[in-house]
Order: sequence, then C-alpha cells, then structure tokens
Amino acid sequence: MRSWKSSVGSRVKQAVDSIRETRDLRRFLDVVASASMPMVIAVAGVGLLLYAAIVPSILYVSATHVFFWLPLLGSASCFALWLGRRMGLLKRLHVHRLAFAVLVIVSVNIATPLYILGEPGYFIAVALLVVVVAIVFLRSKWYWIAMVFTVTVSTGAIATHRADLSSAAELWLFMAIVVSVSLHRVLSRNFSWLGTQRHLLKAAAGDAERGRERLRISEGFANAVSTISARLINLEIERIDEQIDHALGIIARYCDVDRCSVYMVDDRAGVMRNAHEWHTPGVKTLKQLFDGVVPLDAFPWIRRRLQLLETVELSSIEDLPDEAVEERELVRQLGIKSLLLVPISNEGHIKGFFELSNTRDEVHWNQSFRNILQIAAQSFSNALVRKDMEQRLRDHIAQRREAERRAEKLRRMEAEMGSRIQRTLLYGEIPNDTWPLQVHASTKPSRSVDGDFFEFITADTGLDVLIGDVMGKGTPAALVAAAAKSRFWQAIVGLQADTESKNRPAPSQIVEAVSRAMSGELLELNTFFTLSYTRFDLDKAICCVVDCGHPPLLRYRRSTGRFEWLRGVNLPVGMHESEVYKELVLPLEAGDTFIAYSDGVTEAESVTGEQYGYRRLLRTVENALADGCAQSIVNAIERSVEDFSGDSGPGDDVTCAVTCIADDFVPSPFLADVTMTIDTADAGSGTVEADVRTILHGLAAEHALHIAVERIGEGLGAALSNISQHAYEGYDSGSIDISLRACENYVMLRVTHHGRSFDPASRIRGGRLVHGDGSGLQVMDQSFDSVTYTYSENGNQHLYLTSYCTGAF
Repeated sequence: MRSWKSSVGSRVKQAVDSIRETRDLRRFLDVVASASMPMVIAVAGVGLLLYAAIVPSILYVSATHVFFWLPLLGSASCFALWLGRRMGLLKRLHVHRLAFAVLVIVSVNIATPLYILGEPGYFIAVALLVVVVAIVFLRSKWYWIAMVFTVTVSTGAIATHRADLSSAAELWLFMAIVVSVSLHRVLSRNFSWLGTQRHLLKAAAGDAERGRERLRISEGFANAVSTISARLINLEIERIDEQIDHALGIIARYCDVDRCSVYMVDDRAGVMRNAHEWHTPGVKTLKQLFDGVVPLDAFPWIRRRLQLLETVELSSIEDLPDEAVEERELVRQLGIKSLLLVPISNEGHIKGFFELSNTRDEVHWNQSFRNILQIAAQSFSNALVRKDMEQRLRDHIAQRREAERRAEKLRRMEAEMGSRIQRTLLYGEIPNDTWPLQVHASTKPSRSVDGDFFEFITADTGLDVLIGDVMGKGTPAALVAAAAKSRFWQAIVGLQADTESKNRPAPSQIVEAVSRAMSGELLELNTFFTLSYTRFDLDKAICCVVDCGHPPLLRYRRSTGRFEWLRGVNLPVGMHESEVYKELVLPLEAGDTFIAYSDGVTEAESVTGEQYGYRRLLRTVENALADGCAQSIVNAIERSVEDFSGDSGPGDDVTCAVTCIADDFVPSPFLADVTMTIDTADAGSGTVEADVRTILHGLAAEHALHIAVERIGEGLGAALSNISQHAYEGYDSGSIDISLRACENYVMLRVTHHGRSFDPASRIRGGRLVHGDGSGLQVMDQSFDSVTYTYSENGNQHLYLTSYCTGAF
C-alpha cells in the first residue's frame, strides 16, 4: 500500500511539476491517465468486496450461498494475483504468472459450480469460454479484468440456469458495469499511451534538433581551431601573441565561458606566468590576484595532474578532492563554478596549460569539445615553442653579430696598428735618387699583417734589392720577417767590421751570415723564408743574384726584346744551417728591367681554381713596359692579380719589386767584347777554348790582369761538351753562340743554345754533383766563380760563366 501511495504520489508530483515547468495540459492528462491503473484496480477490488457483503443481505441468502462465495473468491484471487505481481512473489516461486492465473480461475469458477449443481456439461462449455477470454486478458497483464469477467460470467450463468432472474439481472448488470469500466480503462490507457508517444516523439525531435545544433557548433568550433592552427604554422613570430589573443576570444565564445587564458610554467622559478588572456568585463582573473605570476605551490594538486599531462576537468568546483581544500578556496574566491585545464606540452614535458573557466553557471564539456581544445592547446604549444626558438636564435644571432662587430672593430684597430708596424718594420723606404736605376715596390697582404718583406740598401756603386716571404701568415710570420730584415742589416755591419774594408760584402756572404744566425731559431720555430737578394753594381755593370727558393727573377732585355727567367739553386733560409749560397751574375744593359715577386702573384687563383701563372705575369709586364716606369709595372701586376682573383681576392700576400735601368745608361767600356758561333760537332774540338785562351792571355799581358786563363778554358770546354751531350741529345746538329766580355774586374762568358732546357748549376751544390755521373759539371763549378743559367720565352737557353780577376773584389 505504501508503494502504491508513493507511486500515485510520484505521478501526481510529476504532473504538477510538468504543469509548473512546461504549462503543458496534454502532458498533465497523459500523466494522470498513466496513474489510473492502480486506482482502477483498487476501486474494482473494493467494489467486489462490498458487493459480496451487501448482495447476500439484500437477497436474504445465507453465507453459504453461491452468490456470496463466488464473488468473494473471485475478488480474493484477483487481489492475490495483483499483490503477488507487485511484490514479485511469482518470480520467487518460479511459477509462470499466466499458468498460475489460469489455474486459479479454472479452480474457482468451474469446480464450484460443478460441486453445487452437479451439471458438468453446461458449465464445462461456459468454463472453456471463460478460460479463452481470461487468457486474452492475462496476456495483456490485466489480471483484475480477467478475474472479474470470469467470476461474473460463471455466477450469472448459474443464476440464469436456476431461473433466478433477479439475481441474474443484477449479475449481468454488474458484468456490464465491469465491462464498461474495462473499456474505459482500455480506451483511456490507449489514448494516454498515444499522448505519451506524441510527447516522447516531440521530445525526441527537440533532442534531435538540439543535437544537430550542438553538432553545428562543434563543427564550427573545429573549423575555427583548424583555421587558427593553420595560421599559427607559418605566422611571423611578431604576430603570434596577437593571433593567440584573438584565438582565445573565439574559443571562449564557442565554449560559452567567461575566461580563456594561456599560462606558461617556469619550473626553475616555481611559477606560472599569464602569457595570454581573454575575459568578459568584470570577471576576476588569476593575473589580477597574483599580478600575472602565480606560484606553483598555490595549486599542488592541479600541478601534479598537469605534470602528468592530464586534462583537469571540474564541472563543479566541489569536484576537487579533500586534499585540494586550499585550491578549492582560491578558485572559489575567483567566483569560478566550472574549470577546464588542458596541458600544453612539448616532447613529453609540460610547458604550460590552456585554461577555460565560467563564473555564471556550471559547464559540462563533452568529449568532442575536449578533443578540439587539446588540438588548440597543441597548436599553441607548437607556435609558442617556435616563437621561443626563433627568438633565441635571433638573440643569439644579434649577440653573435655584436660580438663580430666588436671583434671586427678590434681587428681593424689591430690591422691599423699592424699596418703601421708593418710599413715601419717590414717595408723598406723606396729610394728616389738612384740613377740610372728606377725602383718601386709594393705588397698587398692577404691579411692585415703578413710575412712578406722587402728592403733597399743603397751604396755609391749601386743598389741592393731584397724581397722575402716567410712561411705562414699573420702576426707570427710578420715577426719572423721583421727579425730577418733586421738580421740583414746586422750582417752587413758585422761583415764590414770584420774585414775592415770599405767595399760592401758580397750578396752571398750576407745571406750566408744571416742563415748562420737564424737557421737554428727558424728550425726550432719550424719555419723558413724564401729570399731574392739582387745587387745592381753600376761600376762593374753586373747584376749579382742570390736566390733562396724564391720564384725566378724575371728580366727583360731591351737589346733583344726578350724576357729571361733567372732561377737559383739554393734552399730557403732556415732549412739547412750549412747551406753554401751561390751568386748568379748577369751583365747590366741599358733599358733592362728586373721584376722580383712573391709566390702570391703566380699562385693566385681565380674563382674556377685556375692559377695566375708565369705566362700571365709575363704578358702583364710586357703590356706595362710601354710606360717605362717601375711604379706602373707594379700597379699593373697588382690590378691584374686582383681582377683575376675576383671578389674573394688573392689567397696569399702579393708582393713585387721592379727595377728599371735607364735607357741612357752607359757602362764602363769592356776590354774585350767578342762573339762567335760554333756547330755542336765542333764542341769537343778545342778550337773555341784555344781562341778564348789566346784572347785572355793578351788581355792579361796588356792590362796587367791576374786572369785564371787555363781554368776558364777548361771550364768552357766542359760547358760546351755538356751542352752538346745533353741539350742537343738526339739532334743531328745544332749551333752554340759564345760571347766573351772582359773588364778589369771579371771575365764573363755567355753561352747560348737552342736545345733542351738544361741548367748545369742545378746539378751542382757545394762543389759536388747532386745527381748524374759526369765530371764536366764539377769542372765548370770549380773553374768559375759564378755559373748562371737563364731561359727566354722563345726557347733560348743562356749560360753565364763568370770569373773574377784576382784582387778585383
């Protein structure tokens, strides 16, 4: 009964609530109709009990009359079935409700009439009809209708059979009432069901419309986040903050929240900083509460969740656990009712979080919105990480540029200072009053300071020109060059003091003295320097050259219009302490030009890797000779090398020194100047040697000169023999030109041939053969004071054999 009351009360309450909330009368009627089932059952049961109690008293029948027992038993069985169904007794007894109900109906409504009247045939037919009708009603679970119908039919049949018309009329009238009530119940239930279905369909349609609306909002939100993510991918870092602020407003409007912000976590400082925020006017923010910097310790529970990269969803602030009481209070102070925190991570590490909160009411975020928000958080993470990396890169570049600017400033200062030091220490002063010589020199260092140096040493009888190149570049090479240049002056002064002579020491002596003084130090430093020491002796009209591994000296002979290359055989200074230095002697002629240079000229490379080379140098000098000025030749060489190298410039120091002999230079007259030509077949006949001896004996007798006539003749024979054997090897014949010039100080033989390139001096060092198996080379070396080999671009090979007169030097 209590459950029935609660059922009726709940249905009535639903109806009242429906009226209050929806103002829908149809829904109210549907609820009332659905609540009529237990009320009708109760009314029918009570009516049957009253009928069973009242009818016998009206008809004056005893309590044992069938009209008392049959309705009473029928009502009791109906009530028992209904109560058993409500309490679930039938399920506990494991008896099928339909079978049990049929059994009760048959036992009550068939057994009793048979017992009373003893006429089974009639009542069996009635009972079958009752069972069929009862089954129909019982399958619809309308137990009370089935019971009342069967009891009434059976009782009415008995009364009719006994001709008790009054009782039968009453019974049939009661049956009609029951049937009417049943029809009303059926119709009202069906109409109520139809109304309920209409209501449910309408509610379902509303739910579908709301679902479609949510779907449209979700799709719009997804499209908006997709557009935001696409813009953030290639956006300039200066506009990332602006775009994120704009995106927060869009996200907040789609999610219908009051605040949307981005916080960046700084684990080292133990704080989280408000980087971006959007909020409706009047809403409190963490930025206002903590001045934009929130201590991580203020939210320990939330911090642990975010560090695990978990999304914190609080549809209600009360969802925070008891361990987060202080956090709940802080959030409550901000007036927040719902909170959603999405972590922003990079490579599995928390970088910050994306916050949505609402202060108006509680918000339930569905899974699709949470997924979209996670995509937005990842887009923000990528953009912020890219911004941070690019900003760091820009800062690094700016710092590097500033450091480079400062370093460049220091380099310029050092270069300026080094340039001043270099001009003072490494570059000699170019002499002006040196007629008939005109000189000019210049250097273009590959760095601000290099190891190239040049020096000019003037004397009454001529000029010494030095050009050197220290291995390496930069300050170390410059220091070695400065030391070498100083050593040359010391060597000259020291040699003059030792000999107590007014004459200058020979170039070979000076170089040898410097080598002895510096070789040990240079070997320790693992360096050396090449050198071209050229002395122009105007009194003797000769040029003495000591070449120490330097590029060959280039000579232009105006008398022949040809260029000659002069290469020595000595090693660079510092490579061998006991090196013996040989002088190369050439005659000076009016209009001659001598070009000394460093390997930075010929080894300069173009952008394609091609070297400048000797041939290009020769053509450059040839084109510049028209000006007849040493400076113009130097400038032409520098421009040519610079243009050839391109924007990168030469890879090594470019140094050159040019000496021009005036056209009106007239050397002292020769005591003898003889020229002859022989065939290679006559090279070993001794005729030329005999003629030379005759000439030299006459000069010695006439001018009282001490000339080593026999040695000169023997050396000339060895030279002719070597030229015939090596230069013209394989030739049928060839010619050799011999020129003899003699003065008071020396005798010079120039032997010219047109065969293969053959430098006898290159095979002799220190009076011994470097390679080969003949003794002719040693004879030449022992017979002459200087053996000089030159070659012209037209293929002519020149051998200058010089012998000094005794006491001449």
